[in-house]
Amino acid sequence: MSALFHNDFDRLLKLRMQSHGGVDVEKFRESAGKIRQAELAKGRERNARYRAAHPELANEYNREAQRKYRETHKEAISERMKAYRLSHKAQIAERFRQWYHENRETCLEQQAKWREENRDRIREYQRKYRDANPEKVSEKNRKWREAHKDEQRAYQREWYLKNREKILAKRKARAEAKETENGED
Repeated sequence: MSALFHNDFDRLLKLRMQSHGGVDVEKFRESAGKIRQAELAKGRERNARYRAAHPELANEYNREAQRKYRETHKEAISERMKAYRLSHKAQIAERFRQWYHENRETCLEQQAKWREENRDRIREYQRKYRDANPEKVSEKNRKWREAHKDEQRAYQREWYLKNREKILAKRKARAEAKETENGED
């Protein structure tokens, strides 16, 4: 917004206060945001009309000018963005939630594709984490086992029934090896 707009707005506010004896000053102040938004909307419409009338000038010039500006003011832009992210955490989180809700399927597809392409990278990351944090991993596993005892028993029973012949064959082989070992002594 220009300084002229602020000056005009202040002038209107003073005139309104004088002419009405301060009766509806609060209502006028509340409407200040609406007035500013209306002025901004008019400016956006004007810029949109210009861009529509001169697409070759607006698009190419703006892209090049923006690229140059970003290159020359990289650090200042970075600082502004950090400050904005710190001061608007709730709004950013809400916008992201809304965007994710609208694009959930696409996000899940992209994540599945990325995980498929980067299996080795993920395994390496997980291995490093387990090596660096053995206490956390064991605690998490212990809590999971305590919370899912029934599921774990059912899985173990199912696995045992599926592999029963192998298990019995191994036991028998161990017992025979033990007997031959004891017989030799």
